[in-house]
Amino acid sequence: MTSHIETLVRQRDGKADESYDAHAELISIGADAIPAVINGLPSSTGKNQGPDSEEPSPL
Repeated sequence: MTSHIETLVRQRDGKADESYDAHAELISIGADAIPAVINGLPSSTGKNQGPDSEEPSPL
């Protein structure tokens, strides 16, 4: 069964209104939402590692 917090974390990647509402509710929940938010982050292994894996842009 999926918790309410996990549902909110998934909604953060949805449509703008739904994402904003989920974000606001996660903030209001506070520290209790942190584990689910961390678990919802993309893995740091694999080829889609985000900005850290890219070359820095020149100044």
